[in-house]
Amino acid sequence: MPFPLGVPPGTQEGVHLFLVAVVLAPAFALGMRALWPHRERAFARAAGVMLLVMAGYSALGVSYFYWYLAVPLAGVALVAAAGLPSLTRGPALYVALACFLAGMWWGTAPLYIGRSQAETQDFGGVADWLQVHARPGQKVMLEPIGIIGWTCPLVVVDEVGLVSPEVTRRRMQGAGWYSDVAAAERPDWLVVRRRELESDAGFAGAGAPFRSVAERDSLLVRYTRATVIASTPGPTELWVLARVR
Repeated sequence: MPFPLGVPPGTQEGVHLFLVAVVLAPAFALGMRALWPHRERAFARAAGVMLLVMAGYSALGVSYFYWYLAVPLAGVALVAAAGLPSLTRGPALYVALACFLAGMWWGTAPLYIGRSQAETQDFGGVADWLQVHARPGQKVMLEPIGIIGWTCPLVVVDEVGLVSPEVTRRRMQGAGWYSDVAAAERPDWLVVRRRELESDAGFAGAGAPFRSVAERDSLLVRYTRATVIASTPGPTELWVLARVR
């Protein structure tokens, strides 16, 4: 599945196979050298026939479907298996490692840059809003501590329990942990993803947030939705709820 230099593969399996090829390609080259003197053996012939399938695809200009790759990739894997022992004992492994690091950055940088921009807008937006509307010393219950906990002078009740061990203990007891913790801590603010309020599953960690819809509603009547922060409207948007009673 070739592609021009500097242009990442356009298919999902192409992205994955690029990273696999960082080790597979040098192992394949070494395997070809190792198998050539034994090309009359059944193992080498089987791998060669499988590789001929890819050569046929390329020569005939066959349209690509991912299942077409199964036989040629098996042939590549067979040859690479013969070369892998040499790869692990020579400098080629370090070349492969350098290619892997370069390839990971090239292939994943757009993903993480986009994620950083989205989280800056979402979590940074909540932090900016709370800095204006919350009073120092008030209590906020949330999962995405990050920049919110760093910049806002508020007492944090952590949904996941990383900085709130009592939350961890309660979550291990099962469903209803969110409403129980909120009742015990009485936070002035809730920062919660919309889907946590619309489904039976929490965003991260063990235990369903509520035992029932009625329990969820009995908690939410004590809060009002103050604002919604979202780079992309939908289930992951962040709701900031203010305590009213």
